[in-house]
Amino acid sequence: MKHAAFVNLARQVFIENELCLIGFSGDDPNFLQWAGWVRDHLGGSARRIYLAGNLRLERATRKYLEVHNIAPIDFAPLVEKLAPNRQHATATQIFIDELRKAKPVPKHVWKLTAYNEFPLAKAGVDAHQRAHKDHEFAADLLKKTIPLFKTDCQNYLGWLICPAHLRQSIAYAGDAHWLVRKAALDLLEPKLRAEALFEILWRRTVAFVPLDIKLADALSEFVDNTSADIDPDLRLEFALALMRAALSPSSHWRYAAFVGPANR
Repeated sequence: MKHAAFVNLARQVFIENELCLIGFSGDDPNFLQWAGWVRDHLGGSARRIYLAGNLRLERATRKYLEVHNIAPIDFAPLVEKLAPNRQHATATQIFIDELRKAKPVPKHVWKLTAYNEFPLAKAGVDAHQRAHKDHEFAADLLKKTIPLFKTDCQNYLGWLICPAHLRQSIAYAGDAHWLVRKAALDLLEPKLRAEALFEILWRRTVAFVPLDIKLADALSEFVDNTSADIDPDLRLEFALALMRAALSPSSHWRYAAFVGPANR
């Protein structure tokens, strides 16, 4: 019992934690004794111990480890064609990379769609010019962009005020301002057009970007449209956005642009 304090600490670690061992053979007698003690005292409630690496386990060795509540994760088949001096390091790297991929996004991190993932960024060096001239091309890009905007909106973390470093990205990522033109919007079905405008409006609102004339005109069309195809909740959102813009001191110059003489 010369090292009783250390033994007790090791047992406590085994009891309270899920262990994953890397760069370890798993055949150390002290380790097996501690693992066996935990298994004997906790039975099926004992936490699993994982052993990962280039193990090259025989069936009997694997069975022996499993009896001690140790689950081997053998990467040997993935690295067997590499030079022997690279196999262990590569197996460990594969395991760590997979852990990083599986790591949940922290709750305080809003994962926005990256600029280079948007259709306009992928469409080639002349995409901006083409989108400006080719209405069908712009409409097609807009169709492909809206699902990405929806995902960003659904993943929003509910901040009352979006952090400053994200607002610029929200407002202009996807370059939707290039695509919001009447000629392009008119090529979309009314329902899809309304959804597109809502997603763009949401991003502008969260980013504190005022309505421009093109977007305000597009929203006004839907406010005046009583078609059954248009979600009344969206029409209400558009009307509220137009009223906010009209009453904003910085937006008086726009007021006459999207409120007709009969409605002033």
